[in-house]
Amino acid sequence: METSLLILIFAGVLALPLIGYGTRVLFEKSQLNVVKKELHHTLGRVSAKDAELAKAHAALDELNEKHCAHNSIVAALLAASTHGILAIDSHNCIHHFNKHFYNMWDLAEEKIHVGMWAYPILYHCMEKTFEPEVFFLNHHNVNHSQDRIWRTDIYLSNKKIFRSSSIPILGLDGTFYGRILEFIDVTESVPNEKRFSGAYRTSWRRLLCTVQGTF
Repeated sequence: METSLLILIFAGVLALPLIGYGTRVLFEKSQLNVVKKELHHTLGRVSAKDAELAKAHAALDELNEKHCAHNSIVAALLAASTHGILAIDSHNCIHHFNKHFYNMWDLAEEKIHVGMWAYPILYHCMEKTFEPEVFFLNHHNVNHSQDRIWRTDIYLSNKKIFRSSSIPILGLDGTFYGRILEFIDVTESVPNEKRFSGAYRTSWRRLLCTVQGTF
């Protein structure tokens, strides 16, 4: 009896390390499974983020492609126009122009480029007009308006007449993006004897309206 009891006690003592080892192995395996689940979950979230990022990049590439296509269409329309066109953004910087514009105003091509401030170009145009101060002042006032449409005839010192339009560029929500200035050479449609007489009449009228703030 005592021998059997001793054997059982001895066997229990020997089994304790095995039981502890087995318990530790089971615990570590359980922890490993938890870690695997967390890692799998994290990888799933990373994959989802990667998919969202790839989708965002695809959308951005599509937007850039549409923007490039839009700019190409605008450039083609400007090149096809027989009128001089100058587009100015809301910061009074040049956004678009065509060769008819700088040819009409005897402006060297290398003197104008996209992104430059528009006022040096308008100053160049001003110097060629019959009434430079009024021309510049009217353009200055109109360019600072977000909804005003301006149309008038400009008389140049070389007896040419340009019909000028200044139209605001507005978004669907009313956001002001700038202005488009259009110049049409109408010299041949005005009899020669009326060219400068018309210039004198409009000069005094515009100057008076500008001073009164009603033009």
